[in-house]
Amino acid sequence: MTPQLTLPFVRVVRVEVGRHSVWLYGPGVARPLAATDTPRMRCPFQRTWTVPLDRLSDVLAYLDHARRPTYFVDLVEVDR
Repeated sequence: MTPQLTLPFVRVVRVEVGRHSVWLYGPGVARPLAATDTPRMRCPFQRTWTVPLDRLSDVLAYLDHARRPTYFVDLVEVDR
C-alpha cells in the first residue's frame, strides 16, 4: 500500500454542474461562498451546498485566486 501524500493548505472541491444548479462538495466550501456573497442553500437530497449556475463563475474565480488554502477543483457535469 502506497502512503498518501497530504499537502498542508490544499483542499479538493468537487463541483457538479446541472441544468440550473451547481452542487459543491468538499471541506471548506462555505468560505468561498461567503466571500463571494453567493446565494446558497443546503440540498436535502445531496447533503451539500447548492448554488445557482449563473454564480458559478464567481466561486471558481475565488477558488482560482485563493492563496491559503489552495484549492483543486474537480468539475463534473451531471444530469439532474
